[in-house]
Amino acid sequence: RALLDVVLTGPLDVRVRDQIVAETRGNPLALVELPRGLTPQQLAGGFGLPSAPKVYRTVEENFRRRIGRLPEQTRDLLLIAAAEPTGDPALIWAAAAQLGISSDAAASAVDAGVVEFGTRVWFRHPLARSAAYRSGSLLKRQQAHRAIADVSDPLLDPDRRAWHLAQAAGQPDEDIASELVQSAGRARARGGVAAAAAFLERATTLTIDPAKRAQRALDAAAAKVEAGALDAALDLIVQAEAGPLDDFGHARVDLIRAQLAFVTNRGSDAPPLLLKAAKRLAPIDTVLSRSTYLDALAAAMFASRLAADSGMLEVALAVQDSTPAAEPLLPDLLLDGLSTHFTYGYGAGAPLLRRAVRVAVTSSSEELRCLWLAGIAALHLWDDESWDVLSARQVELARAAGALTELPPALSSRALMLLCVGELSAAESLIQEAKAVTEATGDSVAPHGALGLTAFRGNQAEGSELIERTTRDVGQRGAGIGLTIAEWAKAVLGNGNGDYKAALRAAQCASEHRTDIGVSDRKSVV
Repeated sequence: RALLDVVLTGPLDVRVRDQIVAETRGNPLALVELPRGLTPQQLAGGFGLPSAPKVYRTVEENFRRRIGRLPEQTRDLLLIAAAEPTGDPALIWAAAAQLGISSDAAASAVDAGVVEFGTRVWFRHPLARSAAYRSGSLLKRQQAHRAIADVSDPLLDPDRRAWHLAQAAGQPDEDIASELVQSAGRARARGGVAAAAAFLERATTLTIDPAKRAQRALDAAAAKVEAGALDAALDLIVQAEAGPLDDFGHARVDLIRAQLAFVTNRGSDAPPLLLKAAKRLAPIDTVLSRSTYLDALAAAMFASRLAADSGMLEVALAVQDSTPAAEPLLPDLLLDGLSTHFTYGYGAGAPLLRRAVRVAVTSSSEELRCLWLAGIAALHLWDDESWDVLSARQVELARAAGALTELPPALSSRALMLLCVGELSAAESLIQEAKAVTEATGDSVAPHGALGLTAFRGNQAEGSELIERTTRDVGQRGAGIGLTIAEWAKAVLGNGNGDYKAALRAAQCASEHRTDIGVSDRKSVV
């Protein structure tokens, strides 16, 4: 289980996790390799449908041929078992009875070495599960899901019942769509953001009313962005735009497109889009508008010196002109502190930022972007103890939620903190995790942690190559903060290898850009 937790990029329903361990027989190679070919969206926190990575399709085909030689009732029984990932024998046999499958149908499947029936129904290999599911026709799959839904307890497990009903539906059905929407929040608690996104996406498909379908598409798109399913998010935005939208709906389209631009590129194109969305939301939803202003500030911090339009000063001035919160919470405190800093300077902003950091440390906030910004504020205030607490909590919460667009910057911030206290091996582990996540999602966040690690280890050849490659990449995307991190890494590398003139030049370049809050001021002391 510990090994599977390491290789998975998001949370998984505990019963499904146990089933994967059983079906791989705990084989380390199988546990490591199998999830690599599946996206978090395919797993969907345990609510996804059985599938096999492309690299294993030949092996899966061997299982399909073996299953194809079994009697029809046996194949139908295997399809039910494959469709229900928890392996609950009572549920599977009850569903089989719904379809008139006799109890002796299991014998030939067991003899063929495909499945085992006992206190748990488990396939001899996860690829046998996907083969059993994919061997069935669409109609057979729908019948299997319907049978499982019919015997599922609506009180004990309403969410999985709703999921099976949705997979059984052959046409739009508002009742099922409403159940999926109601279940999405609970599914998120069990299987993370990807599970909630899967429920909302399926609800969109099953919704009849065009206006309601457009709103649900936006909800699903927002969840997909958070889960790192960026292509699916874009498709859902297009669906939403096809339906009738009110002013708030159009403003949400602007917001989600801006968020998608940010997590896709993390460069200079996102801040003006987020600023536009914040202004458009202002007369409609003040709370969401201020939240979007905070996102715009975060995006401007990434763009930094390369922000063509809507840099931090422009965003900060817009915030100063906006309606303040009547009862400020952590996002409001950060927004007010950061905008005051960029507008009026360190002396004016520091007291507000100290209050925001204090609230972030002492509260149980689960707003991930707030924790990242609060950590940056703590770094800016030289409050390293708070940075330690906040960076650790951010990683923990991002992992637990499966928020794959928030996880890479969280891991990067935590890795840099660990580098500063000499924990290089721990930092390297987080850097490798961040790399796995960005490869899974296509996120283009710069390798800030890797830059720091190679610099601290004094690896001249590797460090110089990575610095050059990162500088070129972030320059093309307009991610100015990456230039500052690269210059800092160059300064640390120069110091470590005795090239003090080069180190000084790099540190001076990094320190010139005071918009890099929490970064440039630290680089000046290298």
